[in-house]
Amino acid sequence: MIFCTILYIELFDLDIVFILGERNCSRACKDGLCHASNGSCLDCPATLYGDQCTLPCNTNCQGGTCDKNGRCISCSSGFWGDMCDKVCGNCTNCDRTTGCQACPVGKWGNSCQNNCNANCQLNQCSKEDGSCDCNVGFYGVSCDKVCNNSGHCITNACDKLTGDCSGNCVDGWYGTKCQIQCPTQCRSKACNRQNAMCTFNCVPGYYGDLCTSVCPMGCYECSSSGSCISCKIDSYGQSCQFQCSANCLRVNNDTRVCDATTGNCFSGCKDGYYGDKCNMMCSVNCRDGSCFRDTGKCIGICKENFYGSYCNESCMGCATVGGTSCDQPTGRCLHGCKTGYYGLYCRDQCSSNCLNLKCSTSSHDCTDGCIASKFGFECKQDCSSNCFGGTCNRLSGACDHCSSGLQGPACEYTPSSGVCLVWLLMTNYKRRKKRVQLTKPSEK
Repeated sequence: MIFCTILYIELFDLDIVFILGERNCSRACKDGLCHASNGSCLDCPATLYGDQCTLPCNTNCQGGTCDKNGRCISCSSGFWGDMCDKVCGNCTNCDRTTGCQACPVGKWGNSCQNNCNANCQLNQCSKEDGSCDCNVGFYGVSCDKVCNNSGHCITNACDKLTGDCSGNCVDGWYGTKCQIQCPTQCRSKACNRQNAMCTFNCVPGYYGDLCTSVCPMGCYECSSSGSCISCKIDSYGQSCQFQCSANCLRVNNDTRVCDATTGNCFSGCKDGYYGDKCNMMCSVNCRDGSCFRDTGKCIGICKENFYGSYCNESCMGCATVGGTSCDQPTGRCLHGCKTGYYGLYCRDQCSSNCLNLKCSTSSHDCTDGCIASKFGFECKQDCSSNCFGGTCNRLSGACDHCSSGLQGPACEYTPSSGVCLVWLLMTNYKRRKKRVQLTKPSEK
């Protein structure tokens, strides 16, 4: 059995003991002092810690010193924490207790170990989460997404969180990313970015919020309710419901054709038409097909064989020489009559019994003789049916030849008929007298 002598000393209100015999305090205890109850050192040297002061202070402790619990008195540069076991990293301000307080430009994280996104403005970002303000054209918390604005945003900038265009859209586009085309009927192709309603109303011919409704036919512009405000250049009427005459003269494609109220043609009529609305036709006998718009009278001369103010009087019987046939105002033939006509105006036709249809202009008697089987003035009388071949003398009517078995000037009897010579003489006398009478008109 081992016997020990124990000496109790009260020091700094702690029970300490010098252990005698075989139970000695740790040699590492400062001043060799330890607790009598458990042998733990009362204090350790500056570079050691632990119950028995056997543990070395962290090498990151400034001067290698720490308290009995291992807490560094202060840390070497670049470290922090109670035991200086945490690395400050790239920090520009590292607090002993709380650690990294600030990072250099372009870094973030607890120890500034992460790089800010290259799309961050000025290469600066939040130390805590790397969030930043974005350069134009990028969005997202850390600006890692490219703005998708289809090239129709006024600028390349977009909302940091959604990627929607930051400003308005260029004319002609709408939507959150300006990706939808405005209705083509919007004036200047401009519409509201949110609802596509046309900004400056509609182009002519359309109406409605989105300008998708077509104005009534004939309207150039109409109100929001579809009522006509103005007519197209070729329409007229209160509702532009009437079409200008197709015979109105059109100066060009941009000039109004007729009056929007009355429909009267503005610039005159096309050739061949006249009247306020150019809806009446000039006479087809006007030489150039044109006439005065207000009266319809032909401009210039008439076509050959016609005369009068409207060229509607015929001189068809006049002979044509050099493209002229009759006097335009009076209708008198300038070059005589055509074959088959006679008279001062050559309006009367020669008898169809005249040979070659020729007759005297003044007496209208046939000039070339009669057709077969006719004789007399105007060849109106018939030759005797007994004449051989139906031919007879133009003046007397005596047959040129008789049919077989007949005799006499008119082949009116047979030799056996017993007609006396006196009768024949009387008949010949009458015929000569009549022939004299037939020749009288032509002698004048």
